[in-house]
Amino acid sequence: MRKWVLYAFPMAVAWMFVNATFDGSSFIQGLVVSLPVSYVFRRFHPGGCKLIDLGNMVYVPRYLASFTKELFAANVDTTCRVLHPSKPIDPQMMRYHTSLENPVAITVLANSITLTPGTLVVDFFNDSYDFRINVLSGDVEGTRETVENWERQLSKIFGDGQ
Repeated sequence: MRKWVLYAFPMAVAWMFVNATFDGSSFIQGLVVSLPVSYVFRRFHPGGCKLIDLGNMVYVPRYLASFTKELFAANVDTTCRVLHPSKPIDPQMMRYHTSLENPVAITVLANSITLTPGTLVVDFFNDSYDFRINVLSGDVEGTRETVENWERQLSKIFGDGQ
């Protein structure tokens, strides 16, 4: 059996979750939609795409807890900066070098930074593995510590880099 056919099954299950109907007909509808999508995109991962080792899944809750904590703190900080006139908005650009090599791990790190209010990944340099990050609060060192923490956790999850 071709691998692209196997990729259709998890997409069909995701289809059931998106539609919030968990019956056989919803699964069949999901297969009808996901089989052509799987076929069209089959060449994008010719060697297969190793996303994550199942043994490393134990680190995911720790990363999610850390990310959620920082997300909440950044939301409060950014809201206070926007609503309170005495809190400075001092945008700074910083450059951050990552030792992650897995493209999925790099994407997760970049998205985590961008999803956090007050920070935005502006650019990524493929040759040097550097991010250019805009920091709204001006707290470059605090942002660097947070990103380093996330990078350490992602390297454990993806078995990469450090």
